[in-house]
Amino acid sequence: MKNKNISMIILLVVLLLFSGGCTGKEAASITEVPKEAAITTQSKTDNIAEEAKQDKQETEPVQTEAEAQKTEKAQSTEKQEAADKSTALDLSLKDKALVDSLKGDRPKTMKMESEMIAYGMTSQILTYYDGSKTRTETSIPQAGKSICIFLEDEGVMYSYVEGDTDGTKMIGANSDLAEEMGLRIDNTDLLAALVEGSSEVLSARVETLNGEEVVYIEATESDDELGEVFVQMWYSVKYNTPLKYMMNIGEKTMMELIVTHVERDVTLDKSLFLPPDNVNFMEMDAEAMMNDW
Repeated sequence: MKNKNISMIILLVVLLLFSGGCTGKEAASITEVPKEAAITTQSKTDNIAEEAKQDKQETEPVQTEAEAQKTEKAQSTEKQEAADKSTALDLSLKDKALVDSLKGDRPKTMKMESEMIAYGMTSQILTYYDGSKTRTETSIPQAGKSICIFLEDEGVMYSYVEGDTDGTKMIGANSDLAEEMGLRIDNTDLLAALVEGSSEVLSARVETLNGEEVVYIEATESDDELGEVFVQMWYSVKYNTPLKYMMNIGEKTMMELIVTHVERDVTLDKSLFLPPDNVNFMEMDAEAMMNDW
């Protein structure tokens, strides 16, 4: 039986490749002087008082800024500790039980840079996530940069090539249709596809990849046309996405996807998820397109 998940991933790859600091003053030291020299004028006293007042005014803002930075750092640390705690792995689990425990939501906002190597070609993929909104920029040598903006809540997907004045606006789009048409590759969906399409030959264990704790998964999938496909995945619970993914047939690696940089809980410009004004988008019905696919 032909494995739909393998076929979809291969189709996605083919379409993707061929489509286009603080300062302060030292405190003055106190020195005892002869009584005769201790007599000062009111003017001198006033000057000293004024200088002290100025010193206080100059020092207070610096202290306030330092305290603000300290508070911000503490809040950031607490937030990161909470995130690390929520993504802690159960080291007593392994294989399918470990994979089944990998449940959770992707961080609300995330920026991810990836590199995909397939069929002798290398493409660079930059993906932004903000809730249900996704922006994917795919750069292929000598083919320019293709951009896809997927607004899942609105059921709309915009796709265009940077520099072109024409693009496509797909109405009624959802993640399944988008994936099947090769208009978007969402790494966060790869785990579900692997579990759904794998045979009983599945193993998993906790490892470290480039300093990040991951779950290393091996699975074998069968396809009538391709035969046995050996899949390897290094899945991060912290980011809820694979940091590395490989598809192998025999001794040959068909496709390799590597996350080179990833940030979670980042601030993203809302304009990233808006279609550009200088591109004319032709509306198309997603379901109708799939029927003709």
